[in-house]
Amino acid sequence: MENHGGNKEKNKEKNKKSLTNKVWKQTADNKEYDEKKTLYQNFLAFSGKSDEDFSSVVFEDFLSPFDFKDMRIAVDLLEDVIAKNERILIFGDYDLDGMSGTAVLFLALKILGANVSYRLPSREDGYGLSEKFIDEAYKNNVKLFITTDCGVSNVAEIEKARQYGMNVIITDHHSVGEVLPDANAILHPLVSGESFSDKNLTGAGVAWYFSRAMLQNRFGKEKTRSIEIELLEIALLGTVADCGALTGENRKIVFLGLEKLRTTKNKGLLELMSVSKTNINEITAETIAFFIAPRLNASGRIAHPRLSLELLLGNKERAYDLEELNKKRQDMVNVFFAEANEQVIGDGENNQVDNPAIIVKSTQWPGGIIGLISGRLAEQYARPTIAFEITEEKITGSCRGPVGFDIAKVLKDIQRDFPAYFYGCGGHAQAAGLSLYPEYFNDFCNEFNARVVDIRGTVPPLPELSYLSEIKGVCTLSEIKELQQAEPFGIGNPSPCFRFSKCVVVRSRAVGKDKNHLSLFLRSPISGQGNLSAIWFRGGEFEMSIPENTIIDVLAIPKINTWNGQDSISLQVVDVMLENSLNKMG
Repeated sequence: MENHGGNKEKNKEKNKKSLTNKVWKQTADNKEYDEKKTLYQNFLAFSGKSDEDFSSVVFEDFLSPFDFKDMRIAVDLLEDVIAKNERILIFGDYDLDGMSGTAVLFLALKILGANVSYRLPSREDGYGLSEKFIDEAYKNNVKLFITTDCGVSNVAEIEKARQYGMNVIITDHHSVGEVLPDANAILHPLVSGESFSDKNLTGAGVAWYFSRAMLQNRFGKEKTRSIEIELLEIALLGTVADCGALTGENRKIVFLGLEKLRTTKNKGLLELMSVSKTNINEITAETIAFFIAPRLNASGRIAHPRLSLELLLGNKERAYDLEELNKKRQDMVNVFFAEANEQVIGDGENNQVDNPAIIVKSTQWPGGIIGLISGRLAEQYARPTIAFEITEEKITGSCRGPVGFDIAKVLKDIQRDFPAYFYGCGGHAQAAGLSLYPEYFNDFCNEFNARVVDIRGTVPPLPELSYLSEIKGVCTLSEIKELQQAEPFGIGNPSPCFRFSKCVVVRSRAVGKDKNHLSLFLRSPISGQGNLSAIWFRGGEFEMSIPENTIIDVLAIPKINTWNGQDSISLQVVDVMLENSLNKMG
């Protein structure tokens, strides 16, 4: 007999929405949690990974920096310039990936005795390299121009540098165009014919490999390991902040970089840990992503990125400047996100809730904040989103896209077909930026919407949250500790999210300075007889929706909470669904 009842229940489940208006989807539909296996063993089964994917990392595991096809050219050119005491300029991007790459290269070149300085643009200067910086470098008698986290799309700018007689080394990882700049050497994992086998390095990662090569070339690799490891604590910051996939070389950078960071002697980083109340002994990739990177990125968003670069180079006083800037940035985001969301849920023609894409704009939002606005909107509505800063001369946009939608490719395709619209564009599959001529703004928006419809259809898919499995039976501290061997978690190796069903709310309380987080105590089958603590970041608004004795299902990441030397199980909540939350869909 067919199990019509079971199918009916499954269909009901597909129609359920959570408190955040999302549907939940198990990544492996036909697999059930095996109570005879540990949490880690179940994680491996559901994620399709093996023990080998999470083996311990040693320094010898890194690929050789000379696997880059242009590395020998770059290193020989560098040594020639240093020998002549000619001036070298490092030009980096204004985000943490660019700052980290700049810091790594600067420190390595100083060790080599190079005549080196650095230059970072501000947000007002615009994204990436522009001709005014080439002119400035020429006036300052720069003979070798090195880019980090930018440059591969700057064909005209690099041509001008070469006409001025400068040598150019590009280190980058962004989308590659059909035409490459005429640089002396290009260190980039994605260029055609590149022999470096790992294609996922960030800008800081490429810079670190360049630093390794220049140090090994001068001193021999047997003598440079301690310096290379020391530079890892900075390279890991850019790798995490720029959402590098934590597999392959990136996993090695972050794994060993975290080890080094826990014993850092960098006074700037130590002070930043102190100011941000970060326990350096327990720092993880997630700690960096949510607490350290936002502070370091704050200067590039609303002040000047050199403040963060100076901290990375050891200036501890900058930690206090960054803490103040980050608080200011948080307040600005809260206000501007509310304004942007009003544009989405507005009345009549202004309502975008059911639109294939979301486009919001303002003359009041600074360029350093629009990426955070588009990110929050894309997360909430699960569709391609652009937030624009409007000025008379130029319209600047920051884009975010859902998984499976390559927003950078869409921008590049529009630029190819309508080049007159653009000052420029670039980025990655899920995060990109662009700048437009104001007279073409409406044309661009129409074209962008049309291309989103072509790719995703007129009815946006329901926003989904994925989880590995429902946990059944009691979950122990030792099992969660075993699960930690799969760290570091992040892009490419997401934190293991499980479903915890039929939890009874013992207590629900909004916490935090702005009461925007939700602290919960739950009675759950996985905790045996005791109560289970849980925290839902940015879930404070749902305090009244789940009062005491409410029965809920929870999507959460199991964690270990240490308090007064005692360990206990804690859940980091991702979403909540009420037991009676079946929506009647029409």
